[in-house]
Amino acid sequence: MSIKILRSEIARFLSTEDAEVLVVKGAWGVGKTFAWKALLAEATDQGKFKLKNYSYVSLFGLNSLEDLRYSIFENTVPIARSADGPDESTFAFLMSKASEFWRKLKPVAELGAGIFNKKGITDVIFRSMFLTVRNQIVCIDDLERRGEGLKVKDVMGLASFLNVERGCKVVLLLNDGALGNEKDDFEKQLEKVADVSMTFLPSAPESISIALTTADELDELLAVNIQKLEITNIRVIKKIERFARLSGRLLPDCDQNVRKQFVATVVLGAWCVHEPDRAPPLDFVRRYSSIAFTMNSKNVKDEEIPWDELLTMYGFSHADEFDDAILDSVANGYFDEERIRVEAEKAKKKLRQNSDDDAYSKAWSTYHTTLAVEDDVVLDAIYRGGLETIDNISLVNLNATLLLFHEMDWSDEADKFLGAYMDHHRNDPIDFFDIRNHHTGMFDTIDERLAEAFKQKLDGYVDKREPRDVLLNIAESKSFGRRDLPLFEALGAAGLEALIYKIEGKLLRPAIEMLLAMSRSKGEKGSEVIISVLEAIAAKSPLRKRRFRSWGLKLAPDVQVDIAEE
Repeated sequence: MSIKILRSEIARFLSTEDAEVLVVKGAWGVGKTFAWKALLAEATDQGKFKLKNYSYVSLFGLNSLEDLRYSIFENTVPIARSADGPDESTFAFLMSKASEFWRKLKPVAELGAGIFNKKGITDVIFRSMFLTVRNQIVCIDDLERRGEGLKVKDVMGLASFLNVERGCKVVLLLNDGALGNEKDDFEKQLEKVADVSMTFLPSAPESISIALTTADELDELLAVNIQKLEITNIRVIKKIERFARLSGRLLPDCDQNVRKQFVATVVLGAWCVHEPDRAPPLDFVRRYSSIAFTMNSKNVKDEEIPWDELLTMYGFSHADEFDDAILDSVANGYFDEERIRVEAEKAKKKLRQNSDDDAYSKAWSTYHTTLAVEDDVVLDAIYRGGLETIDNISLVNLNATLLLFHEMDWSDEADKFLGAYMDHHRNDPIDFFDIRNHHTGMFDTIDERLAEAFKQKLDGYVDKREPRDVLLNIAESKSFGRRDLPLFEALGAAGLEALIYKIEGKLLRPAIEMLLAMSRSKGEKGSEVIISVLEAIAAKSPLRKRRFRSWGLKLAPDVQVDIAEE
């Protein structure tokens, strides 16, 4: 059932005074609740309703029919307040609505309060307010999420009672696929209770029209990308929108192409995180490269083939540093604002220098899309195009190119290509030459000459950083890199102990905690140097030992304290 049919049916449902039961079924996240509330708001704004009061109740956590009855009363509001829900003013409205009922019960309540527990009498009276629920709209949501003490047949029975005995219009919203062993009971009751039963299966454009209502430039960008991936889950779309709207604050004046990349990656990443049953794994997206996928086809898993086709259709060729920052933020649930801004600026510069129409991309496009061009022509185009754009070639694409050249006996060109790449990056930070910092997961094989060139660069590196400054930065940022642990281990036990004594003030504790974290990164036993130094310091006095334990150091039982040294 499309949104058009649902809109028409809900408009008809709200436009009459006739008591009836409408059941809307659908899978999790398709937007049953969202669509109902949006369409109710439309009808409210247009005055297209007959009944004056409305109550919305989610069954999530409700454990008894008595709880449900009272919740229906408690959540009753004037139809004009349906979007706002109950508050103090609507409760006053309920009291006014029930004044006659209250006046009749007051003598009985006063008599009962003199005999029985006053609180108990008051609870009875309040729960009896369900008697005032009549001739109104009642929406009962989340039938599949009810508490264990509330049975499906009881809810369906109450819906029938409200319809037949109280003149109410009742809407039931549920995921019938999640009813478990009570689904048969539901189906039996449905035939007796429901006047209209519908299954909501919106298309991607319909879900977009429901979820994205701002109608601004960002909504247009979101809609294009959501449509490509055929995302129909409205909850997921709303999460994507929430994340994407942060870009206005993060990237207020960014290049239009950078913003397009940001939005496209947010949509893809959030879809992978929030709808994993339909989307490719986020890890696959992180390490994906269209070139690498083609070159490594013999090791491709069957389930990865449709993911490759989807990402190709989406226009996602590989994840660069900007994409990595976005995907990490989506996975974590919050943005690393500084990292996003830095990588966005880098992406802006790259986009100015490069595009999908550069010679290297065109050459690989020829490889993928035609058989009419001779091998030497294709290889020469890849070689010459790569040299023109060597500054924008990722390591994974470089590796693919080198492997292809060696396979095709173009080893001389492969060596020249690698030489040009290394020369261009000769002044890059040493972390660039650690292959583990790059996406190479698509390959079982790293080109031998590439691996050797990077190894030589790392082996020849002399770390001239000041250990104290490095440790203070680590303590302040609460993060460390792969080069940091070797820097501290190289100090030896005496040097590291001297360094620790130089750290004072509020950064002392985080410095010790980060040293321990670095130690644990080396494996189960940790760094022998760090552990031995910390244990030695702890052994100098009871207070030191006590503080180190509170900071996370697990001291061996035989670590003794020489009080005399203190």
